[in-house]
Amino acid sequence: MQSILKGSSIVSSDLGEFVWRYIHTHDPVGRLIRLSSDGRIVGSEHPNEYYWELEDSCLIFKSIDHQKSVVFNLNDSPLGRDIINGKFVLIPGLGITTQLIKDDKVKVLAIRSAYEAADTVKRLHDSIDVSYTETHYGGRDYHSDSYLSHAFDLLTFHNAEIINKYGVIKCDQILIDESLFHFPFFQEKQILKISDACAGYAPKQASLKFGSALNAALGISGNYYHWMIFFIARMGLLAASEPARKNYTILLPDYLDPVQRQSAEVVAAHYGIPIARICDGTVVEVDELLFPYQRYSFGVDPHPAIMATFAIIKRELSDAKAGGAAKIYITRADSNFRKLDNEAEVEKFLTDRGFQIVRFTGLSLSQQIAIMANARFIVAPHGAGLTNIVFANPGARLLELHSPNHIAWCMKNLATLTDVEYGFVMGQATDGDRYRVDMDEVRAAVSDMGA
Repeated sequence: MQSILKGSSIVSSDLGEFVWRYIHTHDPVGRLIRLSSDGRIVGSEHPNEYYWELEDSCLIFKSIDHQKSVVFNLNDSPLGRDIINGKFVLIPGLGITTQLIKDDKVKVLAIRSAYEAADTVKRLHDSIDVSYTETHYGGRDYHSDSYLSHAFDLLTFHNAEIINKYGVIKCDQILIDESLFHFPFFQEKQILKISDACAGYAPKQASLKFGSALNAALGISGNYYHWMIFFIARMGLLAASEPARKNYTILLPDYLDPVQRQSAEVVAAHYGIPIARICDGTVVEVDELLFPYQRYSFGVDPHPAIMATFAIIKRELSDAKAGGAAKIYITRADSNFRKLDNEAEVEKFLTDRGFQIVRFTGLSLSQQIAIMANARFIVAPHGAGLTNIVFANPGARLLELHSPNHIAWCMKNLATLTDVEYGFVMGQATDGDRYRVDMDEVRAAVSDMGA
């Protein structure tokens, strides 16, 4: 391909060879991108900047529906500088200017398995086949006898770095693949996933240093289920497995709400281990990094070993004076995802049978625990709030309303580990990720569960 910009280090034939930082008027920090040979803009998941191509003397960005969105005139770029100026043209009149800046500081790192890169791997808990109790109410079509909960290992890395609040581990010129679990590449501005085998990384100076630390961060922390199962449960796992070892600091992302703070601090205080919080932009250098990991797991097969952590939280935060209804329905009315179209009808039926409608949003962890600990009958659509089933008492009964668009049995598995009886009603898809449940099936299941 012929060079377009003579005398500059930017030529058309080189555009796909570099890692660029793409900035615009509303994002002056920008994100790392690469112009792939197949026409995709790697690193940009925004529908406005999805494809690229060359047109005469211009570099063109196109939207996901192939509309021209950004135009960079290569002939107008400053000679001798690795900067290309452009304009956002998808919506005329906005006046948004753009730039591509070649980022020479970006290092291309290999992505490798933790099990290849770790200095030591120690088995904490073996895999176990967890048997379900027999279902006496609700659906039968999806029933199985058990689920396999994969083993938990403790991996140790020396001279490692945690390079962001999501817990990504860097060792020498390697990124640890398992630490990229639930990693939001679409939000990250310092890491560019080039392929499954490598990623670009704009290095930063370490701002925290520890001799020994436990990496309890694992991806996005905003979802309550993720926080409790991927973060808090792993916090307590090592402390419970090796109670004599307390010479380390627990690394967690900065708290997003009081519930996160309360859950983390209760567990840390119980074991007498300090917490250090990783804020946005923080890089942590660790001489000895401990990384508990459940291999082959996607997070829906909780291990029985994690229940000790939830028992600590329940014991420490239970309020003997706090009351609660024996029958509760956990609403998802405040959620924008997997909406239950006929939830009002479900709630009307249940309130007529003496159920109390519960919304966990805004409640303290102590209040949420009290609600679950007092409930004998629980009905709820599938959602993160049902993670609190770990605080229910053995013998309680749960009826889960499932969307056919998102079938995950993680709540059934948590209920099994808590000795809570479980049943479900499978809904029917309506529009998008929305669904509805058959009221005759709900009535029959609620009656059969004895509520």
